[in-house]
Amino acid sequence: MDHSTISATPVAPIKGTAFKRVLATAVTAALAFAGVTAVAAPASAVETDTVTDGTFSWSISKQMVDHMSTKTPTEGATLDAGVFTFVDGTGTFDPETGESNISYSGSAYLAFAFGTSTIYSLTISNPNVIVDEDGNGQIRADVDNYISSPVSNGSVDDVLITTFTTGDGTTDTWTGDTTATLTDLPKWDNVLAPGSADAAEVGLTNGVVPLNGQSFTKDFLLSIGSGLRAHFYASGTAESPTASNVKKFPAQFTATAEYASPTVETSFVSASNADGYKIQVDGDGFRQVTNPGDAGIYAAVAPAGGAPGYSGADIGKYFGTKYIFANGPETATTSRLTDGKFSTVLTLPSASLDPNVEYSLYTWQSHTHSNTTQDTETPLDIDFDAVERYISTTELGLETATVVIGDDVVATATVEGATGSVEFFDAEASLGSADLVDGVASLTIEGLAVGTHSLTAVYGGNANYAKSTSSAQEVVVTKADGDVSLSLSRTSGTYGNIVNATANVAGTGAVAFLVDDKTVATAEIVEGVATAQLPRTIAAGTHSVVASYVGNDTTNAVDSAAVELTLAKATTAKVTVAGAKFKKNSYPVVTVKVSKLSNGFYPTGTLKVLVNGKVDRTVNLTEVRKGVYAVKLNKQSKAITVQASFKPDSASVTGNYSSKVSIKLK
Repeated sequence: MDHSTISATPVAPIKGTAFKRVLATAVTAALAFAGVTAVAAPASAVETDTVTDGTFSWSISKQMVDHMSTKTPTEGATLDAGVFTFVDGTGTFDPETGESNISYSGSAYLAFAFGTSTIYSLTISNPNVIVDEDGNGQIRADVDNYISSPVSNGSVDDVLITTFTTGDGTTDTWTGDTTATLTDLPKWDNVLAPGSADAAEVGLTNGVVPLNGQSFTKDFLLSIGSGLRAHFYASGTAESPTASNVKKFPAQFTATAEYASPTVETSFVSASNADGYKIQVDGDGFRQVTNPGDAGIYAAVAPAGGAPGYSGADIGKYFGTKYIFANGPETATTSRLTDGKFSTVLTLPSASLDPNVEYSLYTWQSHTHSNTTQDTETPLDIDFDAVERYISTTELGLETATVVIGDDVVATATVEGATGSVEFFDAEASLGSADLVDGVASLTIEGLAVGTHSLTAVYGGNANYAKSTSSAQEVVVTKADGDVSLSLSRTSGTYGNIVNATANVAGTGAVAFLVDDKTVATAEIVEGVATAQLPRTIAAGTHSVVASYVGNDTTNAVDSAAVELTLAKATTAKVTVAGAKFKKNSYPVVTVKVSKLSNGFYPTGTLKVLVNGKVDRTVNLTEVRKGVYAVKLNKQSKAITVQASFKPDSASVTGNYSSKVSIKLK
């Protein structure tokens, strides 16, 4: 029954020796990358992490769940479905080997009663889960018991109740980022050999029980009265075992451990131009290992308000970076992490400290920041009066304060007497750096967007001169002037003729086409050209046509020169009317035809048919009729004279009359 399971995320655990080998390889590689030589710690070195909370859940055995009539949690413990959960786990463990010693709080009271009388009771309090580096585990606790007949009471502290083994070929360590979990089934077989001196010591003298050595530990049996002991070992004979034996074995337990949150304290050590600004850093509650290959932490200083990042490029943004690892010697760039603690001194370059900036001490998991459990930020109170450097003054000058987009801006910074480099900024965005030559650094700035830009120059300082920032200088970047020209497919014609307008534009976006200052069409610019058809409804007469470029983010709006368009009225060539003879007192039908207009389009407008000089019918002629309309007249009793007139629906078209036609009776 020696089975165990250890679970935690996200790390797949590695067994003892293999884990140490992988870890040592990862640390050596990481330190080599940082320019540090790694030296392996002695194999006997034990480094533990602090546990600040956790729970231990255990029902003791199925026998206790089924047999005891009263089960009551006290002192902070809880009970659910027969399982007691103890709380407030505290202690330590080694994440590399799984060695642990964690104590939990609370009591589990179990009693068997007959009527209103308690026959016997058992109280298990403050359990302690212990695992050595080989995976051998113990569950210890304070034990109290009571038996009514004959009356006996017992109370023993720190009793070894049962044992377990985690080294079953899967893992032998607790793992997890912030909480680790260990689930295991304690030993039952071959715990207390029948016929042994230990068996005799607890009153089992027949050489048969415990059957197969199945028992809780001798220490636990001795801590309780003899009237209770039979519930905790297998009894009967091989031929006739006690039926309850199948419920007496220790139940599976689950223990959890929450790691302590890391804390950091800092203090001032010394400051000088030659040796830099030194701070003492003391950490506690840090983890030696959170993932394979993550063998320590980094400690470094950067501006307050959030770590600059954790990639290789980000590391250069920190000051005084120091690697704090689980094993190895103390060096100028490394320190030692022992029992979750470290104590080291960080040296910050005096020239890089800006009195106008607030700084913090940051820690994070090395080497890849694979998790956030080691992240801290501790504000620093830097004594800038202790940093003896000359005050520098940075002055910024611009070649011009106004440029058209696409033009370069030349910025010049002057820092008298200083050496080093100057970085130029557009608000908070870096534009680039330039070295000081005879106290002057110049940078040609390209690609500034349209708008007003606030430029500053920042001198980074050196061993003798402090960092300084210039006052802001504004440069205004304006849009480029647009250019547009217009051409028409015809500049004269007849009302209704198709006229296409083409604009050639230096710019992107859209063009509006205006006739007599009114927009009549718009078009997108494609490869510098925008084309649109002007409306056919432009009236006869002379008009001014303009292409108006609306502009974009980089180019101003602009109008083309006006192009004159002259349109003559469209004329109606001919109107005819025809009809057949009709019977007296019937309704004659006549056909009116209006020829195409001079612009080639079919006429639209009003047709009037006159009978004997008077209007008989008025109808609307639409384009779909193609100039032909059959008109039914009023009833007629004698021969008639018919004439048709056409009045166009546009003032830009002329009207016309037909000749008079006589239509006789049949």
